Amino acid sequence: MAERYYTVKEAAEVYFQGKISARAVYILFSRGEIRGFRVGSKILIYETSLEAYRRGQENDISPAPLPPTPPPKPPRRKESVPVIRLSRLPE
Repeated sequence: MAERYYTVKEAAEVYFQGKISARAVYILFSRGEIRGFRVGSKILIYETSLEAYRRGQENDISPAPLPPTPPPKPPRRKESVPVIRLSRLPE
């Protein structure tokens, strides 16, 4: 089966059902978030690229695994009296 291509206007109106503007499609193309190519002054967008972008933007309903919790750090001692270091013992 051959790959389907959309013009920017078709991508905005047909694929995204008018939910985003043609300008937004141009911005996505220039950022590299959707793939396509230029033919003269027109840009043709790959349908698979639009599908990949849409899937990437969908809400993930499966809960993400929680990262492992780091071990607790030992509490720091707060000393009210400064430490005194003697160079020799008192007489």
